[in-house]
Amino acid sequence: MASSRDFLDYILEQLSGLGDVEYRAMMGEYIIYFKGRIVGGIYDDRFLVKPTQSAQAMMPDAEIICNGLDVYNTSQAARDHKKYIPLEKKLLDADGNLIAAIFAGVGRWNSFEIDMIWVDEPYRNQGIGSKLLADTEREAKEHGAYFALAEGLFDWQTGFFKKNGYATVGTLDDCPKGHSMHVLEKRF
Repeated sequence: MASSRDFLDYILEQLSGLGDVEYRAMMGEYIIYFKGRIVGGIYDDRFLVKPTQSAQAMMPDAEIICNGLDVYNTSQAARDHKKYIPLEKKLLDADGNLIAAIFAGVGRWNSFEIDMIWVDEPYRNQGIGSKLLADTEREAKEHGAYFALAEGLFDWQTGFFKKNGYATVGTLDDCPKGHSMHVLEKRF
């Protein structure tokens, strides 16, 4: 079921005091942005927000908003976890220098959500990123995740995820201007 424009307008009105809140339509639903970053979405007339530390830091009233939304969202769809489970890893070389990292976690609806994966340039194309992703996916499954979500802006990003078993499930054209944002998923 697609979300209604009335519900979108209602949520935008509730968030209007924050300023700099925007939205984009995607496949009958809406992606919500705050200060140019995705902070949530409206799906089947439900507003879902991932209450990450960065989201809370960007929005001073985020804790109040997230708690209120948490009560509402949980009343609409039961959650398996009481809170987001961060799965953040880093790899160091023999000298202790950072060469790769992933920031991800398991959401309360058992989704493995990848915020960022990075490999230092001299170490790219050696399978380090794929191994880091696979190790983190394995840990996510141990926490009950049954699917993964990632976003890719550039061909090399989407190519990396597709090489690792992900498929594109949505595209936001001209986001940012002149580019397309791809949403990818992988079912475990």
